[in-house]
Amino acid sequence: MQAILRLPAAMARTGLARSTIWRRVSEGTFPKPIKLGPGAHATGWIEMEVDHG
Repeated sequence: MQAILRLPAAMARTGLARSTIWRRVSEGTFPKPIKLGPGAHATGWIEMEVDHG
């Protein structure tokens, strides 16, 4: 099973600020998050994609 990183964990893992992560997502240089449930506002990143992205 793949681990999911929520935003605070992704920030800690990468050393990037919240705004930098979202800017890079929009630029296509950081993996896009996945929704964590149907209609949910909660998102997260697949750990392996963050480590290699």
